[in-house]
Amino acid sequence: MASVKALLQLGTLHERAGRSERALEVFDQACALDPDMESAARAAIRLLVELGRTDEARLRVRHLKARLAALGVSASAETRAVLDQPNADHRQGR
Repeated sequence: MASVKALLQLGTLHERAGRSERALEVFDQACALDPDMESAARAAIRLLVELGRTDEARLRVRHLKARLAALGVSASAETRAVLDQPNADHRQGR
């Protein structure tokens, strides 16, 4: 768990420094270590949307929704906002 949190912090540092692709790689590492951690998946999805990779983001959204459903938990409000983003961008023609 601590290593996943450290990866999320590292990814955020990369993102703030303008290294979005590297940040996404780090967020992906966090997701691989803990596929049930909402914040890791949320960070990757949000960044994919920002990078204009909405098809990938939508795929990740479906995967996260399936994981949460399998666990019998609901997404947090913050995660729900991110989960809606790829589809909203698609509807707006982005």
